[in-house]
Amino acid sequence: MATDAAAGSSEPDDTGTSTPSPTWKKARRLKLRPDATAEDALAAAVDNALDHWGANEACVIARAHEEGVHQMRVATRRLRSRLALYKSVLPEAEVARLQGELKWLIAGLGPARDWDVFLGETWRPVAEALPDEADLALLGNEAEKRRDRGYRKAAATLGSRRYRNLRRQLATWVADRPWRKPGGDHDDGAASALQQPARRFASTVIEHRHQSVLALGQSLADMDPETRHKLRIKIKKLRYAVEFFRSLYSNNAVNPYVSALTTLQDALGTMNDLEVARELMHGLAEQCGGRKRARLAFAGGLVVGWHLPRVQAVSPLNGSWDSFTQRQPFWDPSDD
Repeated sequence: MATDAAAGSSEPDDTGTSTPSPTWKKARRLKLRPDATAEDALAAAVDNALDHWGANEACVIARAHEEGVHQMRVATRRLRSRLALYKSVLPEAEVARLQGELKWLIAGLGPARDWDVFLGETWRPVAEALPDEADLALLGNEAEKRRDRGYRKAAATLGSRRYRNLRRQLATWVADRPWRKPGGDHDDGAASALQQPARRFASTVIEHRHQSVLALGQSLADMDPETRHKLRIKIKKLRYAVEFFRSLYSNNAVNPYVSALTTLQDALGTMNDLEVARELMHGLAEQCGGRKRARLAFAGGLVVGWHLPRVQAVSPLNGSWDSFTQRQPFWDPSDD
């Protein structure tokens, strides 16, 4: 079972007795056996995602806590990233189909999460600092309406037959392991690759992702927002890979690398949050006309201006990129 449940509030049921609201839960940390194969690790990844989803579904549907939808999105993104690690050793058409369904699920949860972040981390501190700005209050009210829509979409997504089918298909897929069966969309070399030690497989894929981050990050000082977003995604995928396989390595070796990687990811995430906020606020203003549109645009300018110094302060050029690149790899592609 997942751990780290958040405390839920209590609500009276039909009998007047208080019952706890659904809680959100983090994923349980994966613990792979030292002798695990790459196939064992894949099965553990799917089981971990299914468990993480199941632990947070009720929280999202009841809208009991905003962390619930965040955890559901994290679980889905992690699984997408982990499946991508196996792209070369699994049936291409089947993986593509599963990835498409996972992308659909992320889209269903996305608006609720985006507006949660906007209201809680971007808009609220500005509104609290400038409590007399009526235009900021208007922006908050309009954003709350969009968040309500987002949660209705999230609840509908999780209540759909398509989502139930996705859960069932993933569970069946990893239990049946169709890539082992003769014939079909696979080859013997790929099936054999899945039987290699998980640590050897992990070191190879982590090295590939690490080098991909370094290659793109060379132009960090001159990056436009779109390219910087691509770098952030690569860093996130690298972190997912490291977290997936970290139990196969010693903590003393992994922790400094993860710490530097996390700091860098957080810095780029802060910058990205402001870019997402710009897009959300622009969308709100564009959907309105006249005086309301002007007021929302003005409020958007206040929000961006208030956050710019904080964003500039956490720029990865201020040290987090150099700290990351100076970390020694904890893996070795020749591991066996």
